[in-house]
Amino acid sequence: MVAAHSHAIVIDGVFLPDGSIIGPLINPAFATRHLLGVYKPELLETVSSVAKEVGFTNAMCVHGIDGLDEISLLGKTRIREVKRSD
Repeated sequence: MVAAHSHAIVIDGVFLPDGSIIGPLINPAFATRHLLGVYKPELLETVSSVAKEVGFTNAMCVHGIDGLDEISLLGKTRIREVKRSD
């Protein structure tokens, strides 16, 4: 029998239940433009703020209201745009 356990990641005070949205934020290619999908609408603000802080110049954080971590083809999509002007 395998016991289930919870994974947690903490990066500079940002707590996330798993690493599924951390990858694009810490991409070793240092890309500054991204389309980031989040699995909960509550994460849109947090992820967009972190994206701006780590140096993204242009990004869209999206959540399909039908529960997707991407732009929905069947319903509305919440979008938080990040634009950094230097």
